[in-house]
Formats: sequence, structure tokens, C-alpha cells
Amino acid sequence: KNDLMKSLNKFKGVIIGYSAGAMIFRNPIKIVGGIDREYNNTESVNLGLDLINFVISPHYKSDQDKILLDESKTNPILAIADKSAVIFKKGKLSIIGEVFLFDNMEKNKLNSSEER
Repeated sequence: KNDLMKSLNKFKGVIIGYSAGAMIFRNPIKIVGGIDREYNNTESVNLGLDLINFVISPHYKSDQDKILLDESKTNPILAIADKSAVIFKKGKLSIIGEVFLFDNMEKNKLNSSEER
């Protein structure tokens, strides 16, 4: 893992995480139960890269709101709809499409035109 992190820190290109691949940027990886039919309970797996401090929930649909609001009591969650993306470049966050932040039992749509 240390060699991988050294390589990532030196890398000058773009790193993409698609679907579950986006989830590995956090450690522990958190799988929110009730969204994926294979997981009834929320689970954590200590295999992530530890690059971000929030949970990624790919393939977001509004019928997941209740589960994500409840989970957001302990972890902020970025819920990313299909055909959407989050870009982090030079300390700025840009949004493409529909991305929602669930934090402390609140849901907010992140604006695609603003940088954070």
C-alpha cells in the first residue's frame, strides 16, 4: 500500500474511479446497506486508499434517500447519479450532473456550475 501511495502522489495524470472504483478512494471503504441487494447491513472494509474522508455512493437514485440520510449521521456521503461525476483538481471540487451531499441527516444538491 505504501508503494502504491508513493506512486499516486507522484502521478501527474488523471485518476478515475468509476462505480465501486470511486468507493476505494476512502479507507475504510463503506458499503451502505439496503442500497445494493447483496448487502442488507452497512459494512466497512479496510482496503481503501485513504484519499478522501467521505463515503461515495455511486448509482444514486432518490429512492435511496431514507437510507443515505440515516447513514449520514456518522459519515458525510456524496451520492453520485449515473451519467454524473465529481472532479477534484488542484484543491477544487467540480460537479458534472446530479451529485448530492448527505451530511448530518440533511440532503443538498451540489451545483454543477460552482467549484468548491
